[in-house]
Amino acid sequence: MSLHKSFYQGDSLHYSFNSRDIKIALKTGLLFLLLGPFITLVHESGHWILAYFFGFDPALHFGSVSYENLQESQPYSVKLKQKLHFAVMGGPLQNMFLGSIGFFLFLKMVSTEKLSYPLKPKAWLLIFISLLWARQIVIAFYGVLSLFLDIELKGDEARLAEYWGLPAWAVFLPTGIVGSIIGLTILFYFPKNFRIHFIVGGGLGSIVGMGLWYRVLGPVLLP
Repeated sequence: MSLHKSFYQGDSLHYSFNSRDIKIALKTGLLFLLLGPFITLVHESGHWILAYFFGFDPALHFGSVSYENLQESQPYSVKLKQKLHFAVMGGPLQNMFLGSIGFFLFLKMVSTEKLSYPLKPKAWLLIFISLLWARQIVIAFYGVLSLFLDIELKGDEARLAEYWGLPAWAVFLPTGIVGSIIGLTILFYFPKNFRIHFIVGGGLGSIVGMGLWYRVLGPVLLP
């Protein structure tokens, strides 16, 4: 497999693979090490902000938010359940809200200038902010699997669907579709000869970054 066009032979398009491709993919992967922790922290801070606003005593952890003044054993009043509902909404809403702003600014940028590699820091920043929607893609993926396999869907979307009296897919599927459209649009505007670097390097970098955050860095920085 190769990444750069070298010559045509009949109707076949041949490519050559070289060390530059590996370096670009590695650089992209290293950059995307930050994406997983970034999405997670933005998401959890959304929970924290609304929990604090509604009078809880929230504590931010590397992959969750706890409420210090809330005991699970105590009976929840209707008012308390409503407050908790908004706190649960805070995480997904923050991801989608900030991601939408980033995507709007990204579209505004590419409407006046064509992206070229290497990308400017501003372009990478807007791509990263837009990819806050990537969480919804992952949730939708697991959600679809849960429909066909014996997998219990947990998390904010499942809790919100239960609170609203809706099937879980009614929550995760629409947001997953929107996230996918945003991701594909970013890929469309990404420099054509470097899309494979973006997909492979970005995908692997994000997975490794999430692993490092949840297994190594997160428990130390935000236990």
